[in-house]
Amino acid sequence: MAIEFEKIGTIKTPYTDWAPQHPLESGQGEFVIELDEEFQEGLQDLDSFAYVHVLFHFDRSVSKSDCLSRPPWARGQQVGVFAARSPRRPNLIGLSVVRVIRIEGNQVFTSPLDVLDGTPLLDLKPYIKATDAKDDANNGWIETLGDAEHMLQHLRGVAHDHGDGDHEHTHHHGHDHVHVHEHAHGGERHTHEHRHHHDHDGGEQHHDHLDDPEHPGEPHDHEH
Repeated sequence: MAIEFEKIGTIKTPYTDWAPQHPLESGQGEFVIELDEEFQEGLQDLDSFAYVHVLFHFDRSVSKSDCLSRPPWARGQQVGVFAARSPRRPNLIGLSVVRVIRIEGNQVFTSPLDVLDGTPLLDLKPYIKATDAKDDANNGWIETLGDAEHMLQHLRGVAHDHGDGDHEHTHHHGHDHVHVHEHAHGGERHTHEHRHHHDHDGGEQHHDHLDDPEHPGEPHDHEH
C-alpha cells in the first residue's frame, strides 16, 4: 500500500553537497527549520522545550536499503538497518534531535542538523524529558565492540584522548560525509551517493559507495 506525505517546510543548513553524520553542537553556520506559512501557528509554545524531534525526507538518497548496514565508524560491523542510523532505509525518513535556540515567525533556529541544505521537513515533535529520556537506555550492539567507549567517541564525531603505553595523546579522528554525485556509465548518466571518510592524521581517505549498482557497497580507495 502506497503512503504519501507532503513536506511542511524546508531545513536550511550550511551543507550543500555533504553533511557530517554527527555535527557538534558548537558547529559553524546557521541551522534553520522553515515551516510553510500555513503551519506557522503550529509552532505555538514549541519554544518552551529545550529540544525538538525533527523528521525529514532523505530526498537525495537514490536507492533504498537492502536491510543490512555497515556503520562507517564501527570498523566493518554489519547490522540490520533497523539497528543503525543509516540514511539508506526502506522508507527514506530521517530523525534528529536538536536544541531549539529561538523561534522567529515560521522559522525555528536550532543547533546543527546532520542534513543537506534544502531537505524537506516532514514533522516536528517536542522532546519531552519525562517520556523521551529513558534512564535504562543502553548502547545496544555498540557495547559488544572491542572498545565500545572509543567507538562511541567516533560516533559522536569528537576529538578524544588515547592511552598509548605510558603516555596519552590527543587524536583527532576522521569523519564521514555523504556525497551525491552524477556519473556516466555506458553512455548514460545517473546519480549515486557515497560516503567519504577523511582521516585527519594523514592516513587514508576512502569512499564507500552506497547506492551505485556498479559499486556494490564495498569500501575502496580513491587517490587524492
